[in-house]
Amino acid sequence: TQFAKAVRDTNNHDAPLREDEYFWYYELDMQDPKSGKPLHYFVMFYKNPVDFYIVQFAVPQEKTEEYRQQVMEWARSVII
Repeated sequence: TQFAKAVRDTNNHDAPLREDEYFWYYELDMQDPKSGKPLHYFVMFYKNPVDFYIVQFAVPQEKTEEYRQQVMEWARSVII
């Protein structure tokens, strides 16, 4: 969790850090820098005995709840 907290804090993201069975994560809303459209990001943190990994998923902000379960399934399928 130290790594996840450090990344979140370094990026000035004021979002609660949550724990899943397989990873730590937080969520935030931001605008796409190219299109300006609002997106909802799921930022997942994984760790193996040697390394840390970050995987991000983004969905249209207005469809966050519609995609939440699918994103979590995808996130749980990541093999590190």
